Amino acid sequence: MTSETSNVPKRRSKWKALLLLVFVFFLGAIAGVGTCGAIIVAKLKADARNPGGASRPMQRFFDRAEKQLGKELDLDPTERQAVHDELAVTSGRVREIRLNLSRDVRTLARETVDRIASHLTPAKQSLLREKATKHLGPWGLLDAPEPAH
Repeated sequence: MTSETSNVPKRRSKWKALLLLVFVFFLGAIAGVGTCGAIIVAKLKADARNPGGASRPMQRFFDRAEKQLGKELDLDPTERQAVHDELAVTSGRVREIRLNLSRDVRTLARETVDRIASHLTPAKQSLLREKATKHLGPWGLLDAPEPAH
């Protein structure tokens, strides 16, 4: 009986240690996912508010494409300059499309809120606009001024 009694505390301590290990693992996973999610959302909101500032990854793509074309096609300096110029034109067009898209999405958001509000009572219209500003404002969809053409 003494050997059975002495095994019970050892078994319990092993289970406690295992449960503690699992608990710490899940806390770490939750913290990691939460932190990563918060960083991604912050980055997406910043890019939505300032679409012109989000062109660095696209510029890196064009720079890499230019280098790779130069190597793989063994371009001479004149051809390299022509490739550079053409990719610069394309890069500018991509930036323009992104800016226009951002403006169009903001306009669409405002129009959607206005269309929905037209079906509501004045009190509900006010509440809708308050909620829309709260949820869409951080993304730059309602409070950003229209850019001039």
